[in-house]
Amino acid sequence: MSQCPYINLLGLDTYVNGMPYAELAKIRAAGSMVKMDDPENGVPYWAVVKRDALDYVSQNPTLFSSNEQGPFPTEVPPGQEEINQIMLDNFIIAMDPPKHMKYRKVVRDAFTPKAVGEMEPWLRQHAKDIIDRVAARGECEFVEEVAAELPLMAILEILGVPQKDRKQFFSWTNIMAFADDPDIATSLEEAQAASFEVIAYAMALAAEQRKNPTSTAVQALLNGEVEGEKMSEELFA
Repeated sequence: MSQCPYINLLGLDTYVNGMPYAELAKIRAAGSMVKMDDPENGVPYWAVVKRDALDYVSQNPTLFSSNEQGPFPTEVPPGQEEINQIMLDNFIIAMDPPKHMKYRKVVRDAFTPKAVGEMEPWLRQHAKDIIDRVAARGECEFVEEVAAELPLMAILEILGVPQKDRKQFFSWTNIMAFADDPDIATSLEEAQAASFEVIAYAMALAAEQRKNPTSTAVQALLNGEVEGEKMSEELFA
């Protein structure tokens, strides 16, 4: 493991012209896990660039915790540590094993090959509709109008969220995931505010799904148990 001076893998400008394969090869030549500088955030990080190191990190969550400081390379402002930790404790992408697997198992029936296969006609029709909407114009904002549309629509459909709300969810998720990108969010506080809006929406959705169940995934969350405790008491109380 050694210091690598070549590029910043977390910088968006690194990928403007496609994947920098030549530079990535140089980084891998320096080791399986390489220390990198991040001039944008000022926080150095270790890049895991080979399979052996990736396996080691995945198999040792007590050493490489997502829950301890979060899965994203951001610094928490002083005074925000407690609220940030509450958020991390309840985000599945920030849960470490074995907790992560316990929560994942609750919704696995909603994502079996059979369940996903039954969505194929729906997905094909919406994929066609997405292309038809932009093809006649001859131009579009590709990420928002094409690349992000179908995955977002599919996730919301699985969760029983009305498709009319997808633009709002697109905004919320971008703000939460890219709080350090000045083009999307201006502060960690804004990202936290978006998180609380999503939580409030989820609570209203849960109440509606209790009355009129339409989503297998949400029903699994409402009725699922982890270590004898209902998940709905934690997530939707």
